[in-house]
Formats: sequence, C-alpha cells, structure tokens
Amino acid sequence: TQIINGGQNGIGDRRERFEKAKSVLV
Repeated sequence: TQIINGGQNGIGDRRERFEKAKSVLV
C-alpha cells in the first residue's frame, strides 16, 4: 500500500519500474 500512497519508497519504486520499462521499450 505504501507504493500506492506514493511514499518515498513508492516514488523510488515507481522510478525504478519506469527505468526498467524504458529499457524494455528500447
């Protein structure tokens, strides 16, 4: 739920996921 709330860890995880998705798209 922390990730959904957008806590510090949530933002970090979201950024990591975005980077991973970016690498996958590329």
